[in-house]
Amino acid sequence: MAEHSITPLAVLEKIAALPLNSLRSGVGRGVRLWQVSDAYLGDIGATGDYAKPLNDIAWLGQQIDKRWQAMSPEENWSRCQPS
Repeated sequence: MAEHSITPLAVLEKIAALPLNSLRSGVGRGVRLWQVSDAYLGDIGATGDYAKPLNDIAWLGQQIDKRWQAMSPEENWSRCQPS
């Protein structure tokens, strides 16, 4: 194995070290994400609208641009700086 590779045992040790609430919350979000993704892809398959993902990405980009344009230059600058 490579020197910097992560072993399955190391991953399990990190998971075991997490507080139980964090683990439950993460699993719950993963399940919800799976459900939303499955419904979205099912809708695309059912309607045959295979351009929908591209249109949705374009819409998202437009919304991000609108929010960015509504900010002052100072806010834009502060969001570009590393934390």
